[in-house]
Amino acid sequence: MVRTAAGHYRAWTREIASTAAAAVVAALSELATVLLIAQLASLVVDDATDASISLLGTTWTVELEVLVAVGLALVVVRFAADQLANLLQARLVARYDAAQRLRVVEAMATSTWTAQAGTRGGEVVDLLTTYLNQTRVAMKAFSDGCVSIVSFALMMTAGILAGGVVALGVGALLGGIVLALRPLTAWARRCGAALADASPVFATRITETVDLSRELKAFGVTDAGVERVRGSISEVEGAWRRFYYSQAVAPSVLLTATLLLVIGGLGLVIDAEATDPEQSIAMVLLLYRAAQYGRSLQSSYQVLSTTAPFIDRLDAEVAAHTAAREDLGGEPVGEIGRVALLDVGFAYGDAAPVLTGVTMHVARGEVVGLVGASGAGKTTIANLLLRLTRPTGGHIELDGRPMDGVSLASWRAQVALVPQEGVLLDDTVRTNVRFLRPAIDDHAVVDALRSARVLDEIEAMPDGLEHQVGERGRLLSGGQRQRICIARALAGHPQLLVFDEPTSALDARSEEAFRLAVQAVRSEAAVVIIAHRSETLQVCDRILRVADGVVAEVTEASPTDLG
Repeated sequence: MVRTAAGHYRAWTREIASTAAAAVVAALSELATVLLIAQLASLVVDDATDASISLLGTTWTVELEVLVAVGLALVVVRFAADQLANLLQARLVARYDAAQRLRVVEAMATSTWTAQAGTRGGEVVDLLTTYLNQTRVAMKAFSDGCVSIVSFALMMTAGILAGGVVALGVGALLGGIVLALRPLTAWARRCGAALADASPVFATRITETVDLSRELKAFGVTDAGVERVRGSISEVEGAWRRFYYSQAVAPSVLLTATLLLVIGGLGLVIDAEATDPEQSIAMVLLLYRAAQYGRSLQSSYQVLSTTAPFIDRLDAEVAAHTAAREDLGGEPVGEIGRVALLDVGFAYGDAAPVLTGVTMHVARGEVVGLVGASGAGKTTIANLLLRLTRPTGGHIELDGRPMDGVSLASWRAQVALVPQEGVLLDDTVRTNVRFLRPAIDDHAVVDALRSARVLDEIEAMPDGLEHQVGERGRLLSGGQRQRICIARALAGHPQLLVFDEPTSALDARSEEAFRLAVQAVRSEAAVVIIAHRSETLQVCDRILRVADGVVAEVTEASPTDLG
């Protein structure tokens, strides 16, 4: 687990080293303070006011007032160095957390649609919450561990120099106890792995319950939904209980054993009738502080043990999405004339093929309808045309040239999608139509809303284009959401426009507005419409039926064709 952490945090070596350096200054100040306290205690025992201090073969006589002043100065230095270390560590952990969140989001956002679709929503939320929280905790533990190991070494070395064989024996026994705690460390890792496995399941259950809250109430099964989540909560509760206990038990055992050893060592010193009380006091104080740093070190080690599965999983997910990163380069699109699928096949992983030998085309200036039963492959064809997925057989051509050589970034700047479910950003109408495309100005936004036949309704709202639509557009009607999605697609003047069940949420008036919008854009773009309703297909020049993985042109869609 230390190797796992060291590899994961390698990029933060400089920041960790800076934190450790400040902590070392604090530890050295504390070491000097402890030795000075031992000297003061010796003066109390001897009822003296001056201390004899030997260093490098030279002996100085120091007055009590000077010792006290030096001690106070050392305390101030330690406090300042300790606060600097705390500040550096706080900045380190915060920067690491922000960098990891951005790392996960970038990896997932820039991977292929296939990779994204294969990741459950609950798992993504869990990665960005539970997993990142644990890796942040591990970062602090790793930083603390680096500080503790240096401080422990300083105190232990000084204790051995002060206590001789007795302190050396205490140190050796302490090392044996650490080795004896290895089974607890292995158990801690298993507890961490169990929590890492249980957490995504719970996150998925919660996400499902929130997304299906309307359906749960409509079907009268809210209590059953809660019970379904309760089982996951119970499992996660047990996993968290073992997780936290496994982090605490070994450090507690280590501190208890160390204190027993220190007391025993002190008893041996007294029994041996040691004549130098200053050394005895110094040994006890130094070994006690070493024990505290040892406990902190063991605690950091236990935390790293329990959080290692989270680090492994996080790195694996990021690596998988990074490996699936899209290549956006290639030749610019230019104008889109004719897009053709030639003997195209597609399958999801090892599953049976969804499409086999599909040959079809769509050209600028025409509207093509895709019909067929649910699951026939209509949306898969749309994803292929949008280049969200790549064919597993055959190929796609743009005006006679292979599509694989065309820049993906350039292609997506020329295409647009109107999905079946109108999902919007939790922002204004203006922002949703622009959809993070700075080149689209307010004039284009207004024109798009007008073409989507929703401008009058937006302007009638108190805030107009600044009207907040709410999360997923919940403050708008279903028809308004869908027409804003149409406006979002039209605003960029696409050359290929795909409608995936665009009228599923529209009333008769809104559906007429949709048909007028299609008529307005058809001269500038190739339009593909996936539909189950014959009324929607009235604007089509050609209708293609998708069935059994193949495509055939039909002159008139029958109820069977529509699915």
